[in-house]
Amino acid sequence: MSYGETRTYLGRSQAKIHRINGEESWQDSVDARRTVQRLPEEWSCTPFSEAKQKEARKEMPLTAVPSEGHGPFN
Repeated sequence: MSYGETRTYLGRSQAKIHRINGEESWQDSVDARRTVQRLPEEWSCTPFSEAKQKEARKEMPLTAVPSEGHGPFN
């Protein structure tokens, strides 16, 4: 499995993986590989096409719903 971007962070090898809605995530290489293998329709080592991202954003928005001050860290 080949990753687009990798880095060493705090002595650990990490890889950037891409979610179908356009999000990106740096994960330890082992975890990134497992995520992409287990959920290939949602995560990839390379960005999904703009058309696929646009379609996915209809179902899965990029932004989280604000907590309006309710939660453990507010």
